[in-house]
Amino acid sequence: LTDDEHHQKDGAILGILALTWNLLTKTLPEEVVAPTRAAIADAGLPPMASKEDISEHGYYLDLPCGRLQFQAAERAPAEAYMSQNYTAY
Repeated sequence: LTDDEHHQKDGAILGILALTWNLLTKTLPEEVVAPTRAAIADAGLPPMASKEDISEHGYYLDLPCGRLQFQAAERAPAEAYMSQNYTAY
């Protein structure tokens, strides 16, 4: 990938994970969210970032109708796992 393609892919992944994190933390019961947040804070995990984007807040989603920005939104914690079109035999 070119540097620009790599940056775009990183931004897309950060956006998807942040959206997922924010949807979960807003919809799950507080008795689930609070201990999770406490464990993350106790472990000292920073918000997820990329080499080119080390901001603690904000993300975007590139949609067919244009870019949707969430400039002040919380980012996901620093560890996540994703797979796309993965098949195991």
